[in-house]
Amino acid sequence: MDDQRPEAIRQSRMRLATVALTTAKFGGLVYSIYSLPFVLDALGKSGFGVWVTLTAVLQFAVLFDGGAGNALINLVAKDVAAADGNRLRRNVATAYAGMLIVACLGVMVGSVIVRSADWAHWLHLDSGTDAVEVRHALLIMVAVFFALMPLRLAENIHRGLQCLHRGAWFQLLGYALSMMAITLAWWIECGLVGFVMAGVSGLVITSIAQTIYLFTKDAQLKQIRVHHVQWDAARIIFASGTMFWVMQVCALASFQCDLLIVAKMLGPEHVAELGVVRRLFAIAIGINTVLTMPLWAAVADAFSRRDMTWVRGTFRHALVRSILIVSTLSLGTAMFAPALIKVWMNGNIELPPALVLCYGVWVNLWAISQILASLLNGLREIRFQLICAVAMAVTNVGLSIALTSVVGVSGVVWGSAISWLLFGGIPSAWRIRSRLSANDGSRASIATEETSAAKRSHPPKTRANSTTRGASIVTLPTPIGGELCPST
Repeated sequence: MDDQRPEAIRQSRMRLATVALTTAKFGGLVYSIYSLPFVLDALGKSGFGVWVTLTAVLQFAVLFDGGAGNALINLVAKDVAAADGNRLRRNVATAYAGMLIVACLGVMVGSVIVRSADWAHWLHLDSGTDAVEVRHALLIMVAVFFALMPLRLAENIHRGLQCLHRGAWFQLLGYALSMMAITLAWWIECGLVGFVMAGVSGLVITSIAQTIYLFTKDAQLKQIRVHHVQWDAARIIFASGTMFWVMQVCALASFQCDLLIVAKMLGPEHVAELGVVRRLFAIAIGINTVLTMPLWAAVADAFSRRDMTWVRGTFRHALVRSILIVSTLSLGTAMFAPALIKVWMNGNIELPPALVLCYGVWVNLWAISQILASLLNGLREIRFQLICAVAMAVTNVGLSIALTSVVGVSGVVWGSAISWLLFGGIPSAWRIRSRLSANDGSRASIATEETSAAKRSHPPKTRANSTTRGASIVTLPTPIGGELCPST
């Protein structure tokens, strides 16, 4: 018989998610390598640049949900751990209602902006015909951009249910569909509009499919009705979501400001150096992301069940594993960087050794930051992270400017590393230590406390209902997922 204890299910789901995410990441890499030559051949260099710009806009969709998607991960994990199906339905229904309202408003406002803007000027287009085609493509992107806001909530809900592997499989299917659509667009010689539709088709189709799957297969969510949309739930979701949103903006500002600072102070050729070194270490970053993503929902579930023994053990294991893997990969990348760059870039660019060295250090710090952030998210330390993120973003910009003027392009990397250590790493380590020390309950002691509380709150049973005597003792909540996400 399979072990159905909550901690055993958590470990099983984390392993399954890691395998699925690794496969999906590989699928994304194959999609990029496969699709780019087709688009470049059909649209030319200028059209290809516009296509890349438009499809990259989808990456910013997460900023327009107000952080509600991230807030929903914690709320779903908490509701499932408490076996509170009614509260789960309220939170999910309210999140979808809020995102539908935002999406409708976004489509209307975005359409007005797209129709009124002078895209020939902004994108340096050569003809009026190109401007009309870009406007049509942008209208499609606006519709897709905001339609994905409610549709992508299904992925966050699956994360909260610790069914992250399902989202990864749908993502992999999306890459396959987009590859077929790109091939078809090239075969029938489509223009920019056709390739934009082909590029987003897989994501849209699989997001719809994942949403349908979620609400038809999960027993609790099939019972959602309009009356589950409630104002109190909306306040909780968007109050927590706002803090997530600010943290996302701070992180985006910190990393994008690095490129702007280098471009302004040193010139575009040094921006190219920074861009290449980022991609050089992308494998180490991607592997750590895959290993870290399942941790958030698992910690949130364990914290809701007060299983701090599991949280402490899993945190230590994840931290040591991350340090060993990323340090090994980053060291190997740094050692062979000159040879790799020579083969990859055909000798067209050389990276300063100081830049490679400092970025290798930063990648290790960034990997640790992912582990700490996942744990703090699961422990619901959102306000603390918000304060750290704002302080870190402000300090990062100031330090990056000062250090770039002294040491060159590597200054922005050292600025990020120092600001994270001062306002991210050290405070987070202190906070985690205090939280894990304060919450020292074990499953056995928790069960004893809940049983005692049940005896105090329920009078002794009479002989007439002695057949239900076992139900008077409060037990631990149903293992995660239950009917919501059957064990795989």
